[in-house]
Amino acid sequence: MALPFTFTFLAPGAVSSEHRSVVDTPGVALNVVGCIDYEDAAAVAVEFVENLGVTAVELCAGFGNEGIAIVSDEKNVCNCTIFADPHNFFVFWTDQIDNI
Repeated sequence: MALPFTFTFLAPGAVSSEHRSVVDTPGVALNVVGCIDYEDAAAVAVEFVENLGVTAVELCAGFGNEGIAIVSDEKNVCNCTIFADPHNFFVFWTDQIDNI
């Protein structure tokens, strides 16, 4: 079974319910979602964690500290550990990090 994963980016005019796609591979099911703002991205994170069993949410570098705080404060996302890679992408891993 593929690991459910989400990459969320910010874009002017994005409608998160429409601007989304899934890339299925044998190891990862990557959900890509465009969001209009931080609050929209927070709602999408909760949606994907609760409804699709997503185990990781990656935020594009455009979120910055404020956006990361808003998304990570949401129910079911707030208990995640935060990792940052050298390219300023921020990843929130749920309790299933050991499965990666």
